[in-house]
Amino acid sequence: MDKRMSLWRVRMRLGRRSDRPPVFMDEHYAHSAQRFRSLRNFVEFLDQRHTNVSVFGLLAHTTMEVVSVAFYVWTSQVAAATSVTEFAWDLPVFIVELVLSIIFFLAWVGLFFFEPDKKAYLISWLSLVNAMTSIPMIVIGIGALKDSSWRSVWVPMYLRVWWLCDCLSVLIDYPQIARHTPEVRREMVRYFIRLFAVMCTCVGTHQIVESCSGEYVDLYDSLYLIIAAFATIGFGDVTASTTPARIFMIAFIVIGICFFLPLFQRLAVIAERSQLHNTFGGGGSASWLRRGWKHPHVIICGQFSDLSVELLLRNFYAGWRKYLDTCIVLMAPEEHSPEVRLTANLPWLKGRVTLMVGDPAKPKDLDRAKARDADAIFLFGDSRSTAYYQDYTIIAQSVAVSLYDRNLPQHLLLHRNCTVKQISPYAASVLEVERILHHLLGLSMAHPGVVPLIVNLLRTYESLPSDITLSRHWVEQYEYSLRNDMYGLEIPDALRGREFRVLARSFFEKDVTLIGILNARSVVQLNPRELVPNAKKLILIAKTMKVAQDATDAIARDHEQTFGEEMLAAPDPDEHDRAKRRRARSRFLASLSSSSSSSSSGVDGDVGDRNGASKQRGDRWPRQTAHVSASRPATPTATTTDSQRTQPVRPHGAAAALENGNGLARAFPSVVSLHPSGSSIAAEDDSGDEFDARSRVVAAAPSPPSSMRGPPVRSGALMRIDDAFDLENHFVVVDLSSAKAKDESSRYAQEAVNTAVAHDIFHVTMPVRQAYPANDIVLLTNDVSFGPYLDYYWSVHRQNSANPVKCISGCGLNTADLRRCNLERCAGCCVFYAGDISRSGSTSAMSMLTVLSINEILHGIPSFPVVVELEGLANLPLFPPHAEDPRLRTKAEIDFVYEPNFIIGNAVSRLMLFPALQRTYFMEEFIDVMDVLISGHAPDTPALARLPLSLCQTELQTYEDVVVYCLKFGYLPIALQRRIVDVRNPSIDGQRFVLTNPPRALPVNQQTDLLFYITPG
Repeated sequence: MDKRMSLWRVRMRLGRRSDRPPVFMDEHYAHSAQRFRSLRNFVEFLDQRHTNVSVFGLLAHTTMEVVSVAFYVWTSQVAAATSVTEFAWDLPVFIVELVLSIIFFLAWVGLFFFEPDKKAYLISWLSLVNAMTSIPMIVIGIGALKDSSWRSVWVPMYLRVWWLCDCLSVLIDYPQIARHTPEVRREMVRYFIRLFAVMCTCVGTHQIVESCSGEYVDLYDSLYLIIAAFATIGFGDVTASTTPARIFMIAFIVIGICFFLPLFQRLAVIAERSQLHNTFGGGGSASWLRRGWKHPHVIICGQFSDLSVELLLRNFYAGWRKYLDTCIVLMAPEEHSPEVRLTANLPWLKGRVTLMVGDPAKPKDLDRAKARDADAIFLFGDSRSTAYYQDYTIIAQSVAVSLYDRNLPQHLLLHRNCTVKQISPYAASVLEVERILHHLLGLSMAHPGVVPLIVNLLRTYESLPSDITLSRHWVEQYEYSLRNDMYGLEIPDALRGREFRVLARSFFEKDVTLIGILNARSVVQLNPRELVPNAKKLILIAKTMKVAQDATDAIARDHEQTFGEEMLAAPDPDEHDRAKRRRARSRFLASLSSSSSSSSSGVDGDVGDRNGASKQRGDRWPRQTAHVSASRPATPTATTTDSQRTQPVRPHGAAAALENGNGLARAFPSVVSLHPSGSSIAAEDDSGDEFDARSRVVAAAPSPPSSMRGPPVRSGALMRIDDAFDLENHFVVVDLSSAKAKDESSRYAQEAVNTAVAHDIFHVTMPVRQAYPANDIVLLTNDVSFGPYLDYYWSVHRQNSANPVKCISGCGLNTADLRRCNLERCAGCCVFYAGDISRSGSTSAMSMLTVLSINEILHGIPSFPVVVELEGLANLPLFPPHAEDPRLRTKAEIDFVYEPNFIIGNAVSRLMLFPALQRTYFMEEFIDVMDVLISGHAPDTPALARLPLSLCQTELQTYEDVVVYCLKFGYLPIALQRRIVDVRNPSIDGQRFVLTNPPRALPVNQQTDLLFYITPG
């Protein structure tokens, strides 16, 4: 016997081997690891897997439980017993019940020795059920061997229904069933199984008590009485007739109140949250003191990837906004992924974020989200697609929301500009993501480092403590830059009408950057010449809102001493603008008549009428003539007459100086200097009069001499060439959209696709034209079917037809085609996808191959910027360069802003722009500010420019010296681009990072630092 027991223990140890391969982990496996209460558990404990043996044991156990309960019901109906000693069992039925009871008892006793918590095992409900059924049945079976009257003793075998329900609960969690059944349905089945067990227990108990204490009651009458008692809390048409039965009925009602009500409440919660019928609860407070108070909430609708949801939620509650009581309802047309549910269940988001499945175009779904009480609704649509027709779905949703509640602010993400006009009556703000993305893509070629400068301003950074800031000085400065944010504050009366640059100098002294204003017409003006008297807001860059507000209040108090009574009545803004335009026009015409008496005037084309200018951001300045000055030899800096100090020069045309990766300036054949800021005309695109004034002035401008004009070429935006070996300092634009499979579509759909492709290519080239109008742009693509559409936009926006885009037929995936672009002598390169990128799979692999091919051609990382458009953020770490330092790599895994490609500005994704739409909830003019920064004051006037401090002829030691130097000539510094010195990350050592809003006492390295500044607006 001892030998058999030892062998049995060995087998049990084999069942617990730790070297077994992992198995499907579910609730069944977790439950069986805690306690074993049956033969089925015993078999599974030996096997530790969901094999056919385990399933067979479970089904066999379930069958035995069903037989035992069914025989009890049949015997109860046949015997009609009115006493516990009149329950006559038939001999075959009695034998089967006895054998089953012996099996149940042996399994129960055998598992007792292997249960770690034996006390809990003995007092568990299932053990008590086994003791009340198996032991009495075995006892009367032994007695029946001597006297047949023992077969008339009643045993509560109906309690075996609890073991039956336990078997069913375990069975539905088996992989064979779980893979075909959603978790929510299995959860509901578990509760109904438990409900069935409680009902059967009450029915069996009432039937035997009522029959033994009074007249006989069968199980059907008892079932109806129990259901009526639970449904009416004891006031049904049938009641218990005897005192013992009534006492038990009171106990049953108490059980129903304590058990069924929480059970049904739990089922309702499951149905709401998991069965797509969830409803926003209004954000009610859990405290009884504030139970009537509701949290404000916003609704975010769309289809998102897991990373984009995390980005939106983290940005919404980052920084000072983490203390807000605002809740978020995240509505998607399909069930949220497990990653999204896990994100919403994080401690700092739990209770704030409600996941909902629905369509904002349906009023019933808006009712469930309590849209009438919402502060705002954000419509993102399918954020994973860039197809033009996605805008139609968003417009339909916007119209439906407007019909549902016209006063609900709507913030929309659209892809194409042609659809903006259709939602202008409904939308509070619109983010034209494709135009902004491709403008940023082209601008980052002209000015490397613009991507982190812009993206870090549109997202709120929540810094994570790490010792890396103590050992990496450049990372410490970079994190300081990340903490800066953009704010819009009301203008104090004491600051109205003040000189803008004087105020900017005052704000710089408090480590706050004043970049612009919001004028009386709600138009953003960056770096204006003066503070308009009726302006609404100041636009500031500061570390926190408190720092910005304190600086504004302190400067207002300082200016109150000189605040005259004449400033209290602000002049009419219309008259103010007209007077300013008259002065500018008179100055320009006077200088024009004195300097061009012998030259003939004229420019390409006529000027549109004053009502031709669209109000939409995408076509902000249509039909406007772009005047390109003739190149003339000049020094890189212009010397002023008063101080003999050089003014900062914006690289312009062929005079631009592009900086390579080693920080050296690449000189161009000639340089064109800028005129002093006082002689330029402010760009105010919100007025028809201003448009006419600018048009008349430009029309009167002299044309370049014939000797300075380019060679005659055909009219159009594209010019085919075989290679670019004759070009230098050109920009290479690689379009990989032709490498993707194309769907068959109708003629009208193909026209829309070609229009979208032409839009994207034009928006990539436009910032390069702004900064370097004389430099060539080379487009590498296999498909030029968009050519006529690009010609149309080229002519509408009055681009220089003498210098079209050079087109090389080829694909960026082909190394030979890339070599024909003359990458060795180019000034910048970008890799992107024009049009829809969601037709067939991810685009990151093709972008990766193209970048690797460029590195192979140049034998390493190129000295010029290679900017890549990414579909998402998941593949950002795959692109070179990579972070070798484990600590920096750890921070990059948490936040993409620490990825080397993002830090140096070589990667951009439309997902990075999504938080800009949310920022309009906190700062309504935010998108307009970003639009002016990226797109410029006018089509031919960029807002952002970059200057190497080494070109300045004066000595600059601190950032305060830089500010004083630039403000003197009307330029507004906003950031420094500094060299990375890090021996632990050799791949990025020597690259540059952007430091936004530096402290005024920061020492600068005049030989290596570069400056981002805003040109006069």
